[in-house]
Amino acid sequence: MLKEALPNAQVVASPGNHECYPVNQCDFSEDSYQWFKKGLTDAFAPFLDDQAREELLANGFYTQYFPDKNLRVISYNSEVGDSGDYYLLQNPTDPSGFLEWLYNRLLQCEKDNENVFLIAHIPAQGTMVEWSARFNALMDRFAYIIRGTFFGHTHSENLHISRSYIDGTPVSVQWVQASMTTYEGKQPSFRVFTMDKDTNLPLDYAQYRLNLTKYNAMNVDNVDFDLAYNFLEEYSCSDMSLASVDDLAERISKNTTLASLYETNHISGTHVVPVKEDQLHNIFCGIKYGNPISLAACRGDPPPTDGIDGDWYIIDDDVEAVDI
Repeated sequence: MLKEALPNAQVVASPGNHECYPVNQCDFSEDSYQWFKKGLTDAFAPFLDDQAREELLANGFYTQYFPDKNLRVISYNSEVGDSGDYYLLQNPTDPSGFLEWLYNRLLQCEKDNENVFLIAHIPAQGTMVEWSARFNALMDRFAYIIRGTFFGHTHSENLHISRSYIDGTPVSVQWVQASMTTYEGKQPSFRVFTMDKDTNLPLDYAQYRLNLTKYNAMNVDNVDFDLAYNFLEEYSCSDMSLASVDDLAERISKNTTLASLYETNHISGTHVVPVKEDQLHNIFCGIKYGNPISLAACRGDPPPTDGIDGDWYIIDDDVEAVDI
């Protein structure tokens, strides 16, 4: 469909947590993971060059290089850090060896003086604790060549800032885009980034939404996505630098009107979300800290651990489920 609608577009695709079966359950042991890598490679084949196809089939993640922009886009299967994946309890640090591969790939990008984008489904803030800590270390180490990290998964618009382990300064922003689906009670949406052609740094983005209520009432065959806002104007930012986004978090922490705007956009503008003074700190923490350990500390929650929430049961054909 993308090839037909956008025949001249350069597409870099990334899998989500629903590509595994059952949902969220991806076993990264070689024999069990091979079917996934093969299926993913076949599905993404129209968008891959030969090297990317070989990488994806071998690893489940890949890169595409765009020489006219000196830009390497790294696409990875974020299921390697999915906090809802039972299989990861066996190895919550680096299942499939992705982080080791990423470290070596970023080293090569550094040597080749390449700019880097990372794209994946699940934002780092929502991944396993041990995995997220190691991923954040790589964002810190290679901050000056990583020009953007882009995610989805939440079906909401979010900002999360990854911070340095040395001095706590921002090292990258996790730009989280809402979904093209209406799940759950949202407006389908997409965004278009404007990037600096020389540095590959983001300059602004335009957020587009499909107002289904409006078009259903009009009873028309053709609909348009409306421009909802531009980032710089919406949040009164002078630019999209790390310092500017960090300052936005600080301003939101002190301003219920601005926080309400952020939370309204968070749900794709379906209705205005009022924010009270006592809610500001939690919103601030969600933007300010892009890993689960720092997020919990900011909110005063107990330190998170890698485990599966909820009750565990033993199921046997001859006995009732037993809560353990």
